[in-house]
Amino acid sequence: MPRLDDDKLVGGIANCKLDENIARQVDDFAVNSSGKCTMTEQAYREALKLLKENGLDPLPVKCPSYEDIMRLEQRLNVQLPNSYRTMLLELGLLQVESIDIAGIGNSGLEGKNASNIVFATEKDRAEGLISGSMVRIGTSGYGPFYFIDCGELDGRGEAPVWEAPGNGVSHGKDRIADSFDDFLLREVRNLIEGLNDETEGE
Repeated sequence: MPRLDDDKLVGGIANCKLDENIARQVDDFAVNSSGKCTMTEQAYREALKLLKENGLDPLPVKCPSYEDIMRLEQRLNVQLPNSYRTMLLELGLLQVESIDIAGIGNSGLEGKNASNIVFATEKDRAEGLISGSMVRIGTSGYGPFYFIDCGELDGRGEAPVWEAPGNGVSHGKDRIADSFDDFLLREVRNLIEGLNDETEGE
């Protein structure tokens, strides 16, 4: 999938690493969601580990702050799942090979492309493709798209990922993962399997 100019790496911006400050912010998110730390990151961490082991580096972008994500949630009027919040803090968004998960890139909340979760979600809501509790996180080809229904947060602070046809959820939807981290791990495994198949076929 082609990269979008608005979120390409610009001079001096490096990929975010999980330093102590970000780790504290991640912990704060989990505590603020339910009064205790409930976030389970096993699938998310496994996905990032697989990317690293296979030499697949996500597109580096300027990562949002804790405050940026709070403003994002206020603007979209949702509470995001914990594992998706973690991805925002650590990576901003996730673009690597065919995986393109919307988030917050170099242009912040005001980005004007499909890789910006605010732009993509507000556009889909305005067109009646998704409801006010849903946020769009990517596409699954030409037409169908992925979204998180934040109105279905569970006791862990996680919510399912769904796939809907290009004409919106009123025309059907399929639950494809119980949480964002499970969805991400599935996408990464599928990517690596596809790349390995291509290598074996050469």
